[in-house]
Amino acid sequence: MPTLANLITEYGHSLTRIEAEKSLMKEIALRAENECGVTAGKFKRLATDAYRDNIDAARAEMRELIELYDTVQPEAD
Repeated sequence: MPTLANLITEYGHSLTRIEAEKSLMKEIALRAENECGVTAGKFKRLATDAYRDNIDAARAEMRELIELYDTVQPEAD
């Protein structure tokens, strides 16, 4: 049976892996910026939407937002 100390150690190892993955994700986002010219923020949003298979919903949300912008300030011709 695991002891509390063993579980804390196991949890700490998990946190270490999470930190490493977050660091890797930041590096990949920087590569997208440097190699593809896509800002890190836009890359993260696109990658997250793709991962969640949510691209169609994101497009629909953006279209709605553009319509709202147009009600406030119509696009110049």
